[in-house]
Amino acid sequence: MDKLRRVLNNKRKLIEKKHKSNTFEVLSTYNTNEITTQIELLENAFNTYVKTHDELAQELEENSEVDSLIDQFENVSSTYMRVKANLKNMISERNPTEVRDMKKYIKLPPINLPQFSGKLEEWYTFKDQFEAMVHNNQNIDNTQRMHHLRSSLTGQAASVISSMSSDAHSYIEAWNLIKGWFDNKHLVFPTHLHCLFTQPVVQAEAPNMLKTLIDTTNNHIRALETLGRPVDHWDDVIVHTVATKLPPDIRKTWEIESAGQADFPTWKTLSAFVEGRIHALEVMQFRQGSSGKIKQLYNKTAVHAVVAQKEVKTKCQICSQPHSIYQCEMFMKASVSERQLMVKKSQLCLNCLRVSTCGAFTFSLLHG
Repeated sequence: MDKLRRVLNNKRKLIEKKHKSNTFEVLSTYNTNEITTQIELLENAFNTYVKTHDELAQELEENSEVDSLIDQFENVSSTYMRVKANLKNMISERNPTEVRDMKKYIKLPPINLPQFSGKLEEWYTFKDQFEAMVHNNQNIDNTQRMHHLRSSLTGQAASVISSMSSDAHSYIEAWNLIKGWFDNKHLVFPTHLHCLFTQPVVQAEAPNMLKTLIDTTNNHIRALETLGRPVDHWDDVIVHTVATKLPPDIRKTWEIESAGQADFPTWKTLSAFVEGRIHALEVMQFRQGSSGKIKQLYNKTAVHAVVAQKEVKTKCQICSQPHSIYQCEMFMKASVSERQLMVKKSQLCLNCLRVSTCGAFTFSLLHG
């Protein structure tokens, strides 16, 4: 009976150990064949446990011992089923179904990996994106994860793992090392506060600059919320800080509008106000640009119309055709004496060949 108890305990411990090691970090280092082998070892251990359990239950005489043995069997069975189900899920995820295979024919644009240079105010944004795209992506192995991690890091952050190898076994250590350096809420918290309160003043009513002010503020607020800080109760401070960063005219309008409200304004109210100004400025810029183009087009059209009108009004004084005297074939083919007669007959100026008298010397076309 003691031998049966030892076998039973050994198999129980083996199954429980499989359960403890059944984590993503460990399983991600296995290929499909290795996971299949793990399932076979687990099944063999459980089958031996069941057989030993039945033999031991038959030899026990006291009901209390049998009840204890049954309770233990239920716990081990539950653990076995959870571990086996998780291992099978890993295999199914590495062998896409027919529906997933269809996605291979849909070519999507590549998604750029997030970049992290070591700036603490950028850490949580990078961490969330990298974990979603790479760390928790079960369609890639740790060798690929290590490659993506290196590609995503620059500057100070890249130097943290620069001496590490690029094999699969180094990935977990590298990722934990990066988190150890930068996932420090006691440093990240004051960094976001500093960036939030020291944003530059927007000097001009430029939509892009106002958008940057609103977006940057929201990014820092979300980061502080991630750190568990009570940002919902900081409206007074945030509103005052951001209002001092607005251009003079917009801030004046804001102060007038907010002064007429019964309650203290919230950040949501201020951001909605600024967004409204942004939309208005964008519309004004669009209209100014459109009116300028229309005016330019009108001016060009007017010039062409004047030129065309002048061309239509230009009438030869010699032959009455719609061209200038210099383009008159009759006048240009005539001799000098004939030209002089034509000019005198048409009462044109001998100098400029127009219906006027400018008092200058005789035009060269009238000389011999």
